[in-house]
Amino acid sequence: MKTIKHIQKRDGIVEPFDKKKIVDAIEKAFNKSNEGNRFIANQTTESVVETLLRAYSNQIPTVEQVQDIVEDTLISYNFKHAAKEYIRYRYERNKQRVMV
Repeated sequence: MKTIKHIQKRDGIVEPFDKKKIVDAIEKAFNKSNEGNRFIANQTTESVVETLLRAYSNQIPTVEQVQDIVEDTLISYNFKHAAKEYIRYRYERNKQRVMV
C-alpha cells in the first residue's frame, strides 16, 4: 500500500511525514471546541491521509497543502467549531512567523 513518506516544510526542507502531528493538531482543535476526542482525531487523520494519497501520490505535499486538507476534512465531517479553532490556530501561527 502506498503511503505519504515525506512532507515539505515552509522553509523548503523535506522531512519524513509524521501522521501523529496531524492527530495531535486535530485533537487540540477538538479539545478547544469540545467536538471530538483522540479516537475521532485518529479516524479523521486517516481520511486526511487518504486524501493526501489521492492528491499527491506522485509528489511531496507541503505543510500548507496538508493543513488545507485538514481544514476541508474537519468541515466535511461537520466539525465546524473544531475547524474554526484549527483555522484560528493557523492564522495566529502565521502572524507569529511574519513578525519574526
